[in-house]
Amino acid sequence: MNKISYSFHLSSKNHALSTINKIQQVSKHNLRSYASPEYDRAKIAIICGSDKSILDDIKRIYHDAFDAPLAHYNANKRADRQIPDYLEHVSGSHSDIACEIIIQIGDRDFWSDKSHQDKQCMTPIYTDQLEYLRELVPELIIASAVIHYDESSPHIHIIGVPVADGFCKGLERQVSKTRVFTRDRLSHIQDKLHERADQEISFEPIFDGVVIRKKEPGRNKDIPKYALDQYYELQNDIHNLHDEKNSLEKETHDATSQLVKTHATTEKVRADTEHLITKKAEIKSELDALSERYDNAVNMIETADSLRDKASLLSSTVKILTAAKVKKIDKNVKSSILNKDKVVLNKADYDALIKTAQAAEAAIKEAQIISMEKYTILFDARYEADKLLEDAHQRLAESFSEECRRKEIERNYNDMLADPIITEYLDYKKSMSTHSLEQSRDIDSPDIDIGDFD
Repeated sequence: MNKISYSFHLSSKNHALSTINKIQQVSKHNLRSYASPEYDRAKIAIICGSDKSILDDIKRIYHDAFDAPLAHYNANKRADRQIPDYLEHVSGSHSDIACEIIIQIGDRDFWSDKSHQDKQCMTPIYTDQLEYLRELVPELIIASAVIHYDESSPHIHIIGVPVADGFCKGLERQVSKTRVFTRDRLSHIQDKLHERADQEISFEPIFDGVVIRKKEPGRNKDIPKYALDQYYELQNDIHNLHDEKNSLEKETHDATSQLVKTHATTEKVRADTEHLITKKAEIKSELDALSERYDNAVNMIETADSLRDKASLLSSTVKILTAAKVKKIDKNVKSSILNKDKVVLNKADYDALIKTAQAAEAAIKEAQIISMEKYTILFDARYEADKLLEDAHQRLAESFSEECRRKEIERNYNDMLADPIITEYLDYKKSMSTHSLEQSRDIDSPDIDIGDFD
């Protein structure tokens, strides 16, 4: 449901009708009695009073209301203390001759896209407001009521003379705005007219889906016409500032969320980096151990090669020794062991043969032991070398994978730091230190739109 404004403005201070001259000025303005490109006499509606002079209507009211009390007052006074003309007398005092009430329903924004024909629907509504005002304030004698359709918003100017009785000093009946419009009574009148207007607009199609905004205290203020443009510019500035504030709050919220995510990611990156550093140290330590084991394996392989050479040398020695012994035996006993049924050896040859056989057997056993040791050493060295190579390949693969992961994390981290949202947030935080939007909160935009009533 859209809401529009309602304003009830009672003239006071600079706009008070305190002299005859001011009455004449208001008469010219309300009745469009002078040529001006800003106004159009054809677009006003006079629903009460003369179309020539509001001052004449006020004079008539003064004669009807105050001639009898004035005659009674002068009858008991010396000639030098008598009041010849009560209107002239009030005009020269500090009292108001009359008062002006301006009522407006809807502001310039509401009426900006409405035609003159649309605006004329306000005639019966403002007429009803006038009649209800007469009912609420019978002491206010209406001199003039004019509706202006040639300005930004349709509104009605009501000029009346507030009459009060029961005075002990001066005339028994006097013009008195302060007695007729006390603070409490003025508030009651505004509330009643506000409620009446809200009911009346419900019957007009142009106000479909629209209600009058509730009355706010402290809004009955004078806004001179020269300040109207500044007022609307101020309203636009306030609106723009609120939009900018909402936009900045959203950007701040988004940036804060992004910053929280970035902070969490940064902490994870930091933890991952520390883990990678620790892992890298562990891998380096293990690689050093593997290098030492590799060197040991190389030494074992070299030892195996040496043993293999030694075994080959022993094997050759055994063969040479055996051949030499056999040859010697063959030379010494050949004659006695070949082509005979029995072998006959002397003691020395027998002992030599036994020793040769024993030496050959020992050489063969030593060769077998050396061969077995060589095989064992070679097998262990081969197994150790294969395991070292497998471990080295595994560590190298893990190290490469960890390095790739670290680089990926660092790249993501740098990308997040280069995010425009983070940059804008940091710029915003910097600008907020020298500029504050709190000024917009201190601006009190009036709820009325009567600045053009001058």
